[in-house]
Order: sequence, then C-alpha cells, then structure tokens
Amino acid sequence: MTACTMESTEAALLGLSSAANSGDSTDRSLRVLAEFVERITEKGVDGIVKEYRRLDNFYDTAATYEAFRANMPKNRYSDVVCTDSTRVKLKLGEEGYGDYIHANHVTSPLLTTKFICTQGPLQSTIHDFWRMIFQERIESILMLCKPCEDGRPKCSIYWPESIGETTSFDTVVVKNTGEDVDEFATTTSIMVELNPAYGMGLGCLIEALNASKAFKVSIKQPTPLADPVLGAKKVRLPDSFIKYFIFLFKIARELRCARAQCIQTEVQYLYIHRVMIENALLHINLNESTRTTGQRFLKEYDDKMRK
Repeated sequence: MTACTMESTEAALLGLSSAANSGDSTDRSLRVLAEFVERITEKGVDGIVKEYRRLDNFYDTAATYEAFRANMPKNRYSDVVCTDSTRVKLKLGEEGYGDYIHANHVTSPLLTTKFICTQGPLQSTIHDFWRMIFQERIESILMLCKPCEDGRPKCSIYWPESIGETTSFDTVVVKNTGEDVDEFATTTSIMVELNPAYGMGLGCLIEALNASKAFKVSIKQPTPLADPVLGAKKVRLPDSFIKYFIFLFKIARELRCARAQCIQTEVQYLYIHRVMIENALLHINLNESTRTTGQRFLKEYDDKMRK
C-alpha cells in the first residue's frame, strides 16, 4: 500500500522518448519487443500470477471514497470503491439527479488516450450513464463484459436494442441508428442528443448546444469466443505503443491510482500479457527465435486456462 506518484514513470518515459528520437527507433522497437517476449516467457504464468499478487496489494493510501459511500444504491458492488479525486462529476441534470456515477477519469503520461472506466450500468443508473456519455462527449464505448455471465447479472442492457428504437430520459434521448456484426465484435451506432423537453437553465443549455446538440457514439461488444487479435495482419508497431511493453506493471499501478481495484483478478492480468504477446508477434520484422519463444508462452497460457 502506498501513495500514488508518477515521477519515476515520467523520468523513465522521458528516457524512452529520447532514445526513440535518436535515429534507431525501429531497431530499438524490435529489441524492446524481443526483450519483452523473452522476459514474459521466462517469468511464465506462475511468475505473472505472483506479480499480480503484488499489484493486488497496491492501494493509494491518500485516496478517499466519500461520494461512493454517500451513494451506495448507485454502486453495483459494495466492495468496489470509486476514488473521489478522479471520479466523473455529472453536471447535466445535477440539480434533479445528483452528480454521482461510479466512473473515473484515467490519464497517464504513459497513455496516449484519455478514457473513463465505469461499472456496468444498473437499471437504476442507465440515465446517469447516458448523462455522462453526453456530457463527456464519449465517442466509443468498449464493453468488457456481457450483460449476464455464468448466470449472474453483470450489466443492464443500457442501449435501445432494435435499429431505429429510441429511449428517452429526462435529460437526453438515445437512438439506435445501426448495427454492424463481424467475427470479433458487434458494433452498435447510437445517436445521443438533448431531450428538447428537458428544462435546463439557459446558461447550461447554451453551453451544451455550443458543445454540440447531438453526436454519435459506437458501442463495441465482443462476439462469443472472439479473441481481439486473432486473424490480425502483421503490422509495424509505433514507438508510442512500445512503451506499454516496457511499463506494463507501472501502467497497471497507475490505473489503480485512478480507478481503484482496476484489474480485479489474476486471470485478467494474465490475459493482458497474452494480448501483449500476441501484439508483439504481429510485428513484421520480429525474428523467428522470438516468435517461437512467444508461442511457447501462449501455449503455456492456453494449457493453464484449460485446467
């Protein structure tokens, strides 16, 4: 348990950026990928599980959870907290519905994209969810669970399921405008706009209209048994992506600073490593020795998961 700090990570990232700009970034990328694959394979599944247990004992000792405790009916789980310092504060409809949602902003010098982590909406918090989507101008929603898993509810169906169907809330209107299904994911296109009947204050209304009255958002759900990297073509990985391989454990810790208890099980942590190895093996110039090493880890992973 410790207080969160990013100083050492920023310093290390600065060193990586300098090296990447030194003219040999492609060679360095290949070396980093090869070293990552070798290190993870040497560590093995059991070693990664031990590393996860270190991560699982990490908590930000400076964090507070007052809003979480004050809004227990809006929390899916009583033991999965929401950090005050990074929580999303809802302004749209705040006067009538409050500012709380179990969601946190996640930013890091190691991440090129800002994003929000949130719980699967409860039936009673679907309105809050869409208030957040509209307020934060979210363009993509990535579902990491199914509505029901192993007979247990994980997430309410928060979007209109039929194409052309509209769901109206007091503050926003949500419409299903289309759906695309492939072997990896089902992508639902959604139009979100202010509900014309919503009685906002003039200042809030002008602010919302200036930001955009309506916009599209896509919801991606994994299709059954789909692996996000199977069947992908070989690619060149950009330097900005390489740092994820170097700082994987650091990134996991920083995620926990922003979103408490993020990466909840050792299986999830193992799967992250599997996906990273898969992506490393997609690099077009990776040598065969490294590919063989990576395949050895994937086999060990698959064998363990079957037990």
